[in-house]
Amino acid sequence: SIDTIHIADDQITLAKMAPGTDGNIISYDASGNPVAIATGNDGQVLTSTGAGSPPAFETLASATNTPAFFAFNGANQTLNDAALTKIVFNLEKFDTDNAFASNTFTVPSGQAGKYLFSWQVDYFNAGNKILEGIYNIKVNNSILIQGWEATPSAYSEQTKQGSTIISLSAADTVDFYFYINTNDSSQSTIRSGGSTEVHSFFSGFKLTE
Repeated sequence: SIDTIHIADDQITLAKMAPGTDGNIISYDASGNPVAIATGNDGQVLTSTGAGSPPAFETLASATNTPAFFAFNGANQTLNDAALTKIVFNLEKFDTDNAFASNTFTVPSGQAGKYLFSWQVDYFNAGNKILEGIYNIKVNNSILIQGWEATPSAYSEQTKQGSTIISLSAADTVDFYFYINTNDSSQSTIRSGGSTEVHSFFSGFKLTE
């Protein structure tokens, strides 16, 4: 037999090691014994599993900015004067987790975190009567963010854009509402570009943490 003391340093070559599985990495278990870390899948990374446990190949929970969605309106929407109205975004460019439905984004299970939301609204009044336009972001049916623009004289058309970051929990809902005030109680319109052009939209995605 050959004891460790009889083996010089740096003399164990790769050729003298036992064959293993391609992609495995040698580590140590809780007892300090050598152990092969099972090969992960493409795109996974080697992460620590804590003290007393060998590392493992895992998919990062926030490796991509999903859930993500981009919804827009495929038809004009009429808004009554001085009434807070939920905007209809009935078409989608994408919706990675099918989390946007009935004009509401719902945080999927296990996807709590910080989300970036963006929006644009193109609105007009045929009679040149608009005095102010107000957007409202509702979380769980309560107004969280509100922004408005008032002018000293009435105008016919305006485009309003914005974005924000919101910390959300699983099952939280996010909705977009709009309010238009005119000087004669006339109806106004949220403009659509149809099924191809985008005039008004609501989008969001989870930030990588």
